[in-house]
Amino acid sequence: MARDNAPIKNTCPIIDDVVSYIDGFRREFSNDETEVDFKNALSVLEDVRGANSTLRDWGNEEYNRAEELEKERDELERENKTLKADVEYYEGKVKELEKELDAVTSNLTERGQF
Repeated sequence: MARDNAPIKNTCPIIDDVVSYIDGFRREFSNDETEVDFKNALSVLEDVRGANSTLRDWGNEEYNRAEELEKERDELERENKTLKADVEYYEGKVKELEKELDAVTSNLTERGQF
């Protein structure tokens, strides 16, 4: 079974307990008039069980998706840091080249060649 990251425990055992209580009342107090009510109550509990299961599955899927997105974010942050370092390096290179160009331009201007 996949890892369960739900913030609450599985509710099936609780629903099973309520079903047992209803079955006990049903055996003791059931008649033609109440039988439908007991069956409806059990049906509602099974609907709740299904909804809880769907919600739990959805929550686990969202948790796993969030984990994957966090990993992707971390990778992108590392890549961004590397790219920023590259940009800083090349900005430094551009400044060096601009200084060289200024020196050459000044030299040529002083010689009257520019």
